[in-house]
Amino acid sequence: MTADPSQSNTYQQGLDLLREGRVEEGLALLETLAAAMPKALADIAYAHYVRREISQAEHHLSRYLEVFPDDSGAWALRSKIARERNDLPAAVRHARRAVELLPRSALRWFELGEILYHSRNWNEAARAYRRCLRLDPEFARARVRLDAVIQLGGISRIRAITWSRPVSAVLRRLLVSDLFAELIELDMGITLDDARWRLPFEGEPATGADIEPPAGQEAERFAAHMQHCRCGFWNWYRAQPVEGRVVKVLEIGFGAGHIAHHFAAQGMCVTSITPRELARRDRERRGIEAFRADPHFIPERGATFDLLVCPYPLERSRSPLFALGEWKRLLRPDGYLLLMAQLFCADPAQGLPSDVLWPPTYWQLRWLLRQTGFQLIAETLEDPQSGQLTGVEWVDGRREPDPARLWNVFFLLRKPGTLPYDGALEKPRPPE
Repeated sequence: MTADPSQSNTYQQGLDLLREGRVEEGLALLETLAAAMPKALADIAYAHYVRREISQAEHHLSRYLEVFPDDSGAWALRSKIARERNDLPAAVRHARRAVELLPRSALRWFELGEILYHSRNWNEAARAYRRCLRLDPEFARARVRLDAVIQLGGISRIRAITWSRPVSAVLRRLLVSDLFAELIELDMGITLDDARWRLPFEGEPATGADIEPPAGQEAERFAAHMQHCRCGFWNWYRAQPVEGRVVKVLEIGFGAGHIAHHFAAQGMCVTSITPRELARRDRERRGIEAFRADPHFIPERGATFDLLVCPYPLERSRSPLFALGEWKRLLRPDGYLLLMAQLFCADPAQGLPSDVLWPPTYWQLRWLLRQTGFQLIAETLEDPQSGQLTGVEWVDGRREPDPARLWNVFFLLRKPGTLPYDGALEKPRPPE
């Protein structure tokens, strides 16, 4: 049946309003057509999805699919909605239906691969990515993802072996043996009988609890927050002698991820990695590409990024030395690492944040950075209460620290490459 010309004009006006950003007006106009022109339901559903109004998007999309059950794009959108609801089995079913309806579409195979990737079904995800590349050999992101799932598939097999009781027992005995004494400085405060060294190899995040964004820094209020944010670390970073262009930035963090916004606002290409689903969604709502992944095993090619920004991950890591090695792999030669950490000067018996596995000292952090071969470019200390920056003599032994105070320490480090380096920055440890 041919559509009424006036309805077609109204439909086009509704789409134009959506493209112009006048979403409420566009939705109201398209709603008036939904009964007579059901295809408008798909546009309404997509507009709600973009605004993260998932329930409304699902409602309108279900009505659309009752009329047009063979629309591959609609099933792909339904798959994304199911993923937003964290219903991965339904997301996989809908993505497979989208592929069945349009088997020659490389995009549909890639979308199926993404759902399988987030379901940790590495073998099936690899098949989907290979099918995508067979249809479109220039699909670069599918090639990167394929390499990642092949690597993760191997890691999962290793993890399954190390979790077996006989192998796990051998590894734990090895970790508490004298063989590791050479890797641990005696003055680090991490003794060989520390329970941290007896934890299993599992590659999971140190804590599973989601962290809500700080009050006033929610996605919908973040623009206002940025206008009056003091952000001492940002001004300090911008004053540092960073050589070469910094375009590709990777942020690795456990919290809400608002620090990445500074770099995105400067036009840099920012990708964010977090082990928490709530944190990932909060980043995406602010327009930052975010993936849920273990910070110790990041599925990206090596030498990819110009700068890694790591806000407070090490004190929540079960394997900080391993994590630093992984982050160094991701940096290009002469790439930079902006590392932030909290120093707990108080007695650990007085209580620490629930997700902190070990209270690092300044010299423990410096030992870790030296072991992984990073070059120190600059460092500073921040009092979180006042937001003021100061020198590290408050925590490196030259001044007695206040045991009741929590400090933020910022390191700007560089992966060795071809640029000259001043070794005098590596200060010797002060005498006892």
